[in-house]
Amino acid sequence: MITLRFVRSDDVETHRAGPFPWARAADGVLQVGPGGEEVAHYRGGVWSVGGQGSTRCIVQNQYGDVELLAKDQATSHLVAKSKAIEFVDGSIYAHPERRLLATLQEREHQWLAGGKTWSAIMVEPAKSLS
Repeated sequence: MITLRFVRSDDVETHRAGPFPWARAADGVLQVGPGGEEVAHYRGGVWSVGGQGSTRCIVQNQYGDVELLAKDQATSHLVAKSKAIEFVDGSIYAHPERRLLATLQEREHQWLAGGKTWSAIMVEPAKSLS
């Protein structure tokens, strides 16, 4: 299960949500599973959640890594597996190394990841190898 932390530019946490089985960013909205509830809206570098603005959204799995997947209608692509994923200023970074994974083309509501354009980004707990 994943947890979302919304943090202002001065490092003050404004909102925490979770645990959830997944989170999906598409069309300026951050939804969470299992039911697809909208928890935040993104516009112009700011996440609006719970009546407050935050510049960052950090996604973590308390039991291990998270996976970032780029998705379209019928296809998905595993972009990265990391300790945490951070959405900030229209970009997505892996933590702890702060490696750039994807960028948002905000006007078109499209994500650029892995050399392709995608309509949505998903974050899920990493699947363990059994």
